[in-house]
Amino acid sequence: MSDPKQVPLSVGQEAIWVAWKRDPAAWTNIIPTPFEVTGSLDMARLREAVREIGELYPQLRGRVLATPRGLVLDRSGGPQIPVTETTTDLPRDEAVRRSWQRPFNLRRGPLARVELLRGADFTVLVLAVHHLVFDGASILVLLEALSQTYAGATPVAPDHGELVHYAERSHALADGPEGEADREYWRETLGGQDVDFRLPPSVDEARYTVLEELIPADLATRLRSRATEIGVSYTSVLLAGYFALLRRYGGGSDVLSFVPYHGRSSASLRDLVWDFVNPLPVLDRPTADDTYASLARRVHGRVRDAVAHGNLPLPAIMRAAGLTGPEAGARTHQTVFQVWNAGLRDGVDVQDLPLRHGEHRASLRLLGMESSAGFLLATMVREDSAGTHVLWKDPTGAVGPTRVAELAHDYRSVLDAIAENPDTPLIDVRRDLAADPGPVARTRPGPSPERAADESVTEMARLWADVLGVREIGPQDSFFELGGHSLLAEKLVLAVNRRYDAEAASIRTLFDHPRLHDFTAAVAPAAAPEETEGPPAADPVPPEPDRTAPRTAPAVLVRPASPHQQRMWFVDRFENGEIYPAAPTYHNLRLVLRLPDTPERSRLDAAVAAVVRAHEALRTTFDHVDGQVVQRVHDTVPVRPQWLPAGTGPEALRAAVTAPFDLVDGPLLRVTVLPHEDGSAWLALTAHQAVADDHSLRLLARQLLGDTPEPSSFGDWHERTPQEARRADIEARAAVLSPPAEPLRLPERRRRDAVHVYEEATAGFPVPADTAVGTLAERLGVAPADVLLAAFTAVLGWYTGQTDLVLGLTHPGRHDADRHIVGPLSNLLPLRFEAGPDVTFDRLATAVAAERAHAQRHEHAQFDELVRRIDPVKDMSRTALFDVLVTVLDETGPQEETGLAGGYGKYDLHLVLRAEDGGHRGVLVFNGRYFDHDQIAALGEHFTAAARPPAIR
Repeated sequence: MSDPKQVPLSVGQEAIWVAWKRDPAAWTNIIPTPFEVTGSLDMARLREAVREIGELYPQLRGRVLATPRGLVLDRSGGPQIPVTETTTDLPRDEAVRRSWQRPFNLRRGPLARVELLRGADFTVLVLAVHHLVFDGASILVLLEALSQTYAGATPVAPDHGELVHYAERSHALADGPEGEADREYWRETLGGQDVDFRLPPSVDEARYTVLEELIPADLATRLRSRATEIGVSYTSVLLAGYFALLRRYGGGSDVLSFVPYHGRSSASLRDLVWDFVNPLPVLDRPTADDTYASLARRVHGRVRDAVAHGNLPLPAIMRAAGLTGPEAGARTHQTVFQVWNAGLRDGVDVQDLPLRHGEHRASLRLLGMESSAGFLLATMVREDSAGTHVLWKDPTGAVGPTRVAELAHDYRSVLDAIAENPDTPLIDVRRDLAADPGPVARTRPGPSPERAADESVTEMARLWADVLGVREIGPQDSFFELGGHSLLAEKLVLAVNRRYDAEAASIRTLFDHPRLHDFTAAVAPAAAPEETEGPPAADPVPPEPDRTAPRTAPAVLVRPASPHQQRMWFVDRFENGEIYPAAPTYHNLRLVLRLPDTPERSRLDAAVAAVVRAHEALRTTFDHVDGQVVQRVHDTVPVRPQWLPAGTGPEALRAAVTAPFDLVDGPLLRVTVLPHEDGSAWLALTAHQAVADDHSLRLLARQLLGDTPEPSSFGDWHERTPQEARRADIEARAAVLSPPAEPLRLPERRRRDAVHVYEEATAGFPVPADTAVGTLAERLGVAPADVLLAAFTAVLGWYTGQTDLVLGLTHPGRHDADRHIVGPLSNLLPLRFEAGPDVTFDRLATAVAAERAHAQRHEHAQFDELVRRIDPVKDMSRTALFDVLVTVLDETGPQEETGLAGGYGKYDLHLVLRAEDGGHRGVLVFNGRYFDHDQIAALGEHFTAAARPPAIR
C-alpha cells in the first residue's frame, strides 16, 4: 500500500484548476451536502471525527502546487479541515447557500469544510468539498467514514497510490496513442457537428432558481416495469424523457446533454475520495416519428457507447471534436443530466445516517444538493431510500423560474405518458417560445439590444478598431476571431484603461468576454463614460486583486516596466493557467556550471547576498497599477542558495531550474547547488527573462565565483535612451520589415494548435573549425558569423521553399560601458533576407552582413515596440514577426551542462551557436509539439554541410 505525498492532477482536474484560476470566487465546482440534523450532536466529537477523516484522506486538506513535472496536489502537512458552528437568523435554504458557496483557495487549502448551522427552527450540517478532490461516489465514502470515526471506530486506510496511476493514465489517454481509438470515436460522434440546440430563453429577471420534486412511488414502479419491457434501464427511461423534454423546449433538430460517467472503472478505486467523474456529451436528433420507446432504446445505446469510450478525459473529447474555446463551451455546455444512486454503499442511508457516540444520538437527512458543475441547467436524479428525487438547478437564472417550473411540469407529463404507453409519439415541440439570443449572452448577461448601440459600445468599438485595424466591428464580433493576438490584447487593455482613467479591464476580462457586446458590459460598471439607464451588466468574474494597497515590505521604488518586461508580464498573465497549468517556464533563463570544488556554504551565501544587493534587477518584482505594468525595486529580496542532496542526479537539478517563477511575489533569481561525491559540484543559476539575459547570468557566475560585483541599475540604463532615438530606429527598421513577410513554414509533423503551445526539445551537433568559413568571410569583407547565418538561411529556404525569409537574431544590447549591468538588455533583431534559387551564396552572405549591420545600427528599436509599429498578421498560433531565432555566443566561461540549458523562448526553431575549440557547438532548440528529433537533427546536419566547402563556394 502506498501513500504518495504529491499526486499529479488528472486532465479533468487540470481543467477544474484552470476554471478556478479564471474565477477564484466562483462556487460552481463546490459540491455541497447539507443534512438536516435531528437529535443531539456532540461538537467536540464531530471535530475529532473530521480531524481523523483529514488524516485518512489528506487530499481534503491538500493544495495545488506547480512543479516542473506539472501540477500536483500536495497531500502533506496541509491545514486541518475547519469545523465551525454558526447561529443564524436567515431562512434555512439561504443560510445553507451562504455556507457552501464560500470559495476555496486551491493554492492554500484545505479543500473541505464543515459547518453546523443553527436557526430558529432548524439545525443543518453542511459538508462542502471542492470538486477537485470529490465526486458523487466520494460522498458515500466520506459519510461512511464520518459515521465510523464519530462512533470511535477506525476505518481501513485506502491505497492512495491508485490516484497517481489514474492521473498518469488520464494523460496517456488524452495525449498518447492509447487514447486514439477513443479520440476517433468522439471525432466521428461530435466532430464537424453544428449543434442546433439551445435551452429555452428566460422570461424572468435573472435569479438563482432551484426546484425539487419526488417522483411518486407508483409512477416510479410503473416506469421500471416499462424499462424492462423496452429492454433498457430505469435511468435510460428517465434520460429519454429528458431528451424528449429538451426537444420540446429547444425547438431545434438536435438535443445535447452531458451525462456524468463515474470513472471508477476498477475495484481499487471504489473506496477512494477523489474526483473520477467524467461528464460525457450525448447528442441525439429526435424526430416526430419517434416514440418514447424508440428514443429510450437509442439514447440507451448512445450512453452505452459513450461510456465505452468514457475514460478519455472531457478536455480531450472536446479537442478531438474540434469544440474548444469559450465559444464552443458556451454552445455545448448548457445542460447536464446527473444521476446519483445514493443507495449503492451498504450501511449508508442518506435519509437516515446515524451519528452516535456515548449519550449523543443524532440522525442526518440529506437536503437538496445544489451544485451545477458550471452548466446553465443541471438536472439531478437521485435514488435513495425515500425514492427518486428530481432536482432542477438554474444557478445563474439563465432559464429562469417560470421556464424551470414549466420544464418540471412537462417532465412529469412525459414520465406519465411513458408509464401509460411507451409507444406514444413524443410530446410536441413548443412553438411559442421567443427566439433565444444564444448561450454566450446568457452565460454572462450582457446589454440589451437597445444598449448594444449606445455610446459605451460605440466608443469601445472605436478602441477595438484602432487596435485591430478592422472597420465595421459589430456587437457580437469576437476580438480573437477578428485577428486579435497576445500583444494586441495587451494593447487593447492598456488603451481601455487609459481612455477611462480606471483599471476597468484586464487580460482575463478580455479572455472571458471576447465579444465586443460582452466585453463592454464587463467593463462598463467601472468605465462607462456617462450614466446609462438600467442596471449595469453583471459579470461573475471578480476584478484582479488590488495590488496598489500599502504593503508592509521594505521601501519600494516603482518604475515603469520596459516594453520587453511588459511582454513578459502579459505572457505570464495570459498563459498561466490557460495555455499551461502554471506560469510558463520557457522564460526561465539558466546557466548550469560544473565546478571542480563544492563551494563553502557561508561564502556562497555571502556572495549571493552581495550580487543581489549590487544589482537592482535582482531585487525587482512586477505589478499592474493604474493600467500600467510597473517594476517594484525592493531594498532587499531573500535569495538563498538551495542545496540538493549529494548524488541525487541531474533530474533533481532539472526540476530546480524548470520550476515556475512568480513575477508578483518573486524573487526572480534562484541559485542551486548539487554536490558530487568526488568533491565537485553543479552550480545552477536560474533567472526570469524579465530581469536578466544570458550575459547577466555569466556576469553573475563570475561574481559568485570571486569577482567583485559592481552596482548596476537596469532602470537607469533603460531611461537613458532618448525617446527620439527609439522612434527613429523603429521607423528605420519598420521600413525594412513592412509589409510583414509570411511566417516560415517548416514541415510540421503534427497539426498546429490554434493558440501557441510550446514543448521544448533539443538536438545538439558540432560545427567544426573550418578555414573555408574564415577565408570566405575575409574575401567578402564580412564576419564568420555572417557566413554561418547565411548557410542557415539557405537551409531554411530549402526546407520551406520560401524566398522572403525573416529570422530573429539575439543582440546583446551592450556596449563596453554597460557590461557590468545585470538586466534584460539583450534585444531581438528581426532580419529580412531574399534567398531564392538565383541568389548565389556570396550574394546571400553579403546581404546577411548588410542587414545585420543595419539592424545593429538601429539597435534602439526594441523588439516589442517594433511589433506594435509593424502590426503583423494576427496569428495566435505563432510568435510575432518570426518563428526562427539565431543566437551566437562568443563567451564560453566555465564548463557548462548543455543538457540542462533552457530559457530559449518558444520559437519553432532556435539555433544557438557557442564558440568552442576554434569552431562552434550548435544546439537546435525546437518545439517538440510540432517537430520530431530526427527531423531537426537532420536539419542540423544539413546546416553543418552547408557551412563547409564546397557548399559555401
